[in-house]
Amino acid sequence: MKVIIGTKNQKKIDVTASVFMSTMKIDAVEAIARDAKSNVPEAPHNEETFQGALNRAQECYEQGEADYFVGLESGPGIFWRVYVCRY
Repeated sequence: MKVIIGTKNQKKIDVTASVFMSTMKIDAVEAIARDAKSNVPEAPHNEETFQGALNRAQECYEQGEADYFVGLESGPGIFWRVYVCRY
């Protein structure tokens, strides 16, 4: 399974791959890191957090072929927002 992840942060990449492996009950994931832009402020709030994660996932989709595209964004009050897109 090939997953493009909108981050260069190795810890986020490792965790995302681990979640896919445990959820899908597979032994390996080809996790490809991309420096995807969130296009939201550096400290997003509320809906900006959701939009930032979605923007990253969409940019990953536009950058390459994979089974899944993941965008992660964090902001105050919401520790993590993740969008997984499969087209």
